[in-house]
Amino acid sequence: MRESQPPLLARRLLLCLVPRERQTEILGDLEEEFHERARSALDLLKRAGSAVTDQGHLSVRQSLRSLRRSPGFSLLVIGTVEQNAGWGPYRVDAAVAATADAVGW
Repeated sequence: MRESQPPLLARRLLLCLVPRERQTEILGDLEEEFHERARSALDLLKRAGSAVTDQGHLSVRQSLRSLRRSPGFSLLVIGTVEQNAGWGPYRVDAAVAATADAVGW
């Protein structure tokens, strides 16, 4: 994986505004700060993804409980969503075919 770099505009502005004898030092500081913030953002995204996954498991469990308690209502809701959202079998097939075509299968 290619290592990311600070924005080109920031680097060029520093090269224009900073005296030549300090450019290497300040560009090094910019890259260190950029990489530290990128790592922090990645860690935050990983933790948020974990929380979303945990919440998703709870949603599935609640959905299954609801289906067990009132199967008629649950099937009615699922059928309505399928019809209104276009999750019918033909649209799913078309979506799978379009994705496979885009990927190049």
